Amino acid sequence: MKNSILSLLLIIVLTSPILAQQELPKSEKPAMIATCFACHNPKAPSHDEILAPPFAAVKFRYQMMYKTKEEFAQAVYDYVTNPTEEKALMFGAVRRFGVMPALPLPEEQIKSIAYYIYDNDVEAPEWFAEHFEEQHGKGGNRGFNH
Repeated sequence: MKNSILSLLLIIVLTSPILAQQELPKSEKPAMIATCFACHNPKAPSHDEILAPPFAAVKFRYQMMYKTKEEFAQAVYDYVTNPTEEKALMFGAVRRFGVMPALPLPEEQIKSIAYYIYDNDVEAPEWFAEHFEEQHGKGGNRGFNH
């Protein structure tokens, strides 16, 4: 029985697009990002119906603190693999959603997603620009796409 469970887990891991993902050119969206959207959903109909901050908010906050692509990606990796309240940059999100669960994914996969977010305009929910302005003041939508 134990071997059957281990075999099943191995099959799932080996066939998973998460582990098949390699670093991609910036124009290609990593397959794993769709899994991330389960919580960071850019199609969430309202702020009350999202489980984690949208990537537009994550990108904005991380780019405030980390200016280079490598620093940005390393900080995302460090948080995603071992999230703590002390490491959090998004204090309101932690108060609202709590600290995200650690994701035991390979470094290159997490960084591939971070590189994509850093290099590309990421979709924001339609309500996000208004929410951002309410929380952070006037100044437009900061380039958020929806």
